[in-house]
Amino acid sequence: MDATSTLELVRLFTRLVRFTAMYGEEHQQPKQALEALKQALDRDLKAEAKISIALQGRTLIVQGICQPDTDAAVESLVHIMRTRATNSLSFLAGVSAEELAHGARIFSMKPAEILADGAIKPDLLRGLDRLRVNDVRYVALEESQAVVNAGDVVPGGLGAVVQTLVGDATGGGIAGGGGEVAGGGGRTVTIPVERLTELLRTRGLPEARRAALEALAGGVVAEAGMPIADQLQRAIEQLPEELRAELSKPGGRTDLSAAVVARQLEAGVDPAAVRDVVRELAPQAADAIPILENLARLLPRGGKGASLESLERLMKFLPEVDRLEEVLHGRVLVVDGNGERRGAYTSALSEYGYVVESAETAAEAAQKAVEAGDYVAIVTDLMLPDKSCELILEKLKHARLVTPVVIASPKAQSAAHDFEIFSYPKKKLLPLQDPAAVAEAVREIAVRRERPEEEADREDRNRAREIQEKLVPRDVPPLPGWDHAFAYKPAKEVGGDYLDLFPLDADRVGFVVGDVSGKGFSGAMVMVMVRSAFRLSAPGLASPRDVVAAVNRLIRPDMKRGMFVSIVYGCLHVPSGDLTVVNAGHNPPVLCEPYGAKTRMMSPGGMPLGVADPARFDPMLREDRVSLLPGGRILFYTDGVVEALNAKDVEFGEKAFLDLVTRTAADTSQQVVSATLIALAAHRGKAPQSDDITILDLKRM
Repeated sequence: MDATSTLELVRLFTRLVRFTAMYGEEHQQPKQALEALKQALDRDLKAEAKISIALQGRTLIVQGICQPDTDAAVESLVHIMRTRATNSLSFLAGVSAEELAHGARIFSMKPAEILADGAIKPDLLRGLDRLRVNDVRYVALEESQAVVNAGDVVPGGLGAVVQTLVGDATGGGIAGGGGEVAGGGGRTVTIPVERLTELLRTRGLPEARRAALEALAGGVVAEAGMPIADQLQRAIEQLPEELRAELSKPGGRTDLSAAVVARQLEAGVDPAAVRDVVRELAPQAADAIPILENLARLLPRGGKGASLESLERLMKFLPEVDRLEEVLHGRVLVVDGNGERRGAYTSALSEYGYVVESAETAAEAAQKAVEAGDYVAIVTDLMLPDKSCELILEKLKHARLVTPVVIASPKAQSAAHDFEIFSYPKKKLLPLQDPAAVAEAVREIAVRRERPEEEADREDRNRAREIQEKLVPRDVPPLPGWDHAFAYKPAKEVGGDYLDLFPLDADRVGFVVGDVSGKGFSGAMVMVMVRSAFRLSAPGLASPRDVVAAVNRLIRPDMKRGMFVSIVYGCLHVPSGDLTVVNAGHNPPVLCEPYGAKTRMMSPGGMPLGVADPARFDPMLREDRVSLLPGGRILFYTDGVVEALNAKDVEFGEKAFLDLVTRTAADTSQQVVSATLIALAAHRGKAPQSDDITILDLKRM
């Protein structure tokens, strides 16, 4: 079979499944689709004993030929198979129309109806003799490893991809003494046990640990019914004891998870699939923070550290880990006369958790929309087989419904001034018919399902608290010759202040103090983005000004409207005491010369992160350089210090803060931080704490 005939087969089978789901088996459309598929298979099976369709990650492979992932039918079939724990479909010579209809009926059902314990219910597959499910798999192997008792090698996926029969797979092996560990759903992860044992003996634990991370990360693939966490756990159990203990520690699991995600990114795996990997390895947003931050040293590096392209791709996962913009579960109606396009839209929307229903004509859609009344959004082409989509808008307005509508058509903008479209209150005109763009448009415009306010607030606070606990610095980098201390005291259960210290290289340390405009979960997720952006960008950029500019470029596209972050970023050369500070709309640090000879505020400056594009933001940044002598110190803080209010609404003020720092110039960092907190409490008296308080003191010894 050539590429054209394999793609035709995918389209025919996908069409049969879609039509069966939409109309039922007795309708003329699925009957015609069944006849076309049967004719194509009868033709192609004259030269082939069996035709197999299989998944490798999100790559669809038919008879060893990788299918184009830009084709709507391919996208639809990948989604159908992934969500129904199906790794392969095989058509044998003599397959009957009844078996094809039976198979289409199974795959037209919802996943919850056909799956049990992560696999298709066996009773559903009874009666299928010449149509077989999950009898072929594609195993990813390292290019350098020889293949024993395997089939043909085909391109695609991570490393070489080898097609093998499931029944024969465990009989094959990897040359060189490797072991194979069955993962979830029959997945095999190859472990080069002998090589790792030899590395442990000759090179020691660090080198063997690195090799084990590479082997494990390269041996797993995200596939339906094959949980990566299970694959990794079973593989770890086969490692030499010392390595097994090392990678079972929390830090080892974090490094391993980061290596898996990095391998997926480097291989160009579909971003939606990589998001699935992150979610599986880190079910909660807080769990994902260390994984994502560890990627900084794993991403492709050029002269300036991790490449901007890699960083931008990675930043996309941060709001997606726990859906910074709330996941809008609900029903969406897709209206389009093109069946394949309906299928592609359905696939893209399903990835975001929507339940999708479809209609082919304007009249059918209008009836469904009015009768249901609770669609969170409607996606429609401008011109439908019977009438314009204006009929749908007219019927919605007549029924006093304001369901959000996305009109996806190359001619959408030209129709913007048509009365029915112009006067409809909640719409989005999309001048292209790209499934991903349609899904994003729906996310922007869809009706959010409301929860009771008290319950939503409580859940919001709990999730934010978990994240902030992960953000508090615990492993402070070594600062020989320096004293340091910090305090973070939120005004509410969850605050908006942010503090971080991290190593840049052997001699330099970076630190950030900031304040996010929003609180709760949204504010906490912005902190995650800012923290990760700094830790990813700073090690590879020599100029602190360039670091802050890069962070603004990375986070601004994902910031909610109206949110911003004021920060001050410092880069300290530990041996010399040279310090470079960049301010982005934050309170200026306090600089204290040895023994309090002079105490002053450094210059304010810059705009907060997320407010402006690079053309306006970057020119406002400037670097302030100072050299701290022994006995000198610098304090970074948030506005909760100088703006602390007492019962008469009088602020603590900058002068009182400067006086306090001067009086305590000879004290240790911890004493200065404690003295500040005591002074603020005394100033407030019985008044409640009005804002978060964050203080970081660095003193050269």
